[in-house]
Amino acid sequence: MKANTPTGPHNLWRPLTAENVRNPYHMYRALREQDPVHLSQTGEYILTRYDDIRYILKNPSFRSGNRLDWLRRGVAYLENKEEDLRAIRDAMNSFVLMLNGEQHRRIRTFISKAWHNREVDTIIQENIFNLLKSLSGKKTIDVVSEFAQPLPVYTISRILGIPVSDCRNLIELGMSMTKALDLYITLKDMVRIDNAAREFIAFFSDQIRQKYDKPDDGLLSQLILTNRSENAGLTDEELVSIAIFLFTAGEDTTASLITNALMNLLIRPVEMENVRRRPEKIPAVIEEVLRYDAVVHLVGRICSEQTPLGDKVIPAGATVTLALAAANRDPLVFPEPDEFIIDRTPNRHLAFGSGSHYCLGDWLGRRQSQLALNAILSHWPNLKLNDPAPDWYENLAIRRRKSLIVSRVLASQA
Repeated sequence: MKANTPTGPHNLWRPLTAENVRNPYHMYRALREQDPVHLSQTGEYILTRYDDIRYILKNPSFRSGNRLDWLRRGVAYLENKEEDLRAIRDAMNSFVLMLNGEQHRRIRTFISKAWHNREVDTIIQENIFNLLKSLSGKKTIDVVSEFAQPLPVYTISRILGIPVSDCRNLIELGMSMTKALDLYITLKDMVRIDNAAREFIAFFSDQIRQKYDKPDDGLLSQLILTNRSENAGLTDEELVSIAIFLFTAGEDTTASLITNALMNLLIRPVEMENVRRRPEKIPAVIEEVLRYDAVVHLVGRICSEQTPLGDKVIPAGATVTLALAAANRDPLVFPEPDEFIIDRTPNRHLAFGSGSHYCLGDWLGRRQSQLALNAILSHWPNLKLNDPAPDWYENLAIRRRKSLIVSRVLASQA
């Protein structure tokens, strides 16, 4: 297919500049106001209006899986260059967010049947208690590395029924896998993703072999049991991929949501004290953080058939990047979109997507974040933000802070 020629205002899409890595919202606003269906210099359409993005998320003509297709092509190409990166393909073959049609329905239905709505509050609360206890004597804390990142790893590990002997290594592996969802990745990134995929495949293959012999009440055993009882016909390779997906899907996103929630209260001390006194507001805080300081900024779709959108026509086969974070600040939907308003009603953000690919684990991410924020506000009074402008990783799809350093007054010093 002949390459498209970028149209409309130029230089609007520059996500990798230092300024836009720190704060992409000025770029999103310029795109939304000047060219909301923007054909970028890299060949994909960048969409920034709420109504356009919600329409595409619900439209079956726009399929997911472009990342998996791209990764498979990259792996095949590099195989000819004597680079064996097949572990990426094997690890991600059943990532439900990358699948379409019957394959997507099959895997999503299978997971839903195995994952009963079991009570997880006790698991989350116990993990929070243990993490807070481990930090009880510290005056200065990095909330990211010492609390927000370990919590979802411990939680999903207990849900799956797998041991955690090296939390930090699992966090690093998960972060490497998440990079595969980014918009632009290098060969160096691919090698790092492949290394992580190989470790994950080896780990979960071993866990599945053990669960076959000694099943327990964890989700991994339930997946194996459901596969047998429902005659689902999933191979061990597919079960491994599903396990990797369930483990990694909420790791970065939940850690970032907890971090962003605390950060947004720390820089608004009046609001923070108000929420501390009225913890029933915490669910509303989490919803506004999901809208205002989104974790997932970009998702991709491929257009299956020519589609008019605004004053443009998106051709069949075109790649479309949906800027969810831009949609969540669309002034036509959210009054005062650049203001952090805890009691915002309604708050119909698109942080978890929409349509058939709506996030499977939204409830778990929300609940962990609510309980974590409540615990922090209850157990850590007099928090002070040490660094008001922490660095960001150069990830475009999933946006996350490298650190959040806080100081607190210990009981012995109060």
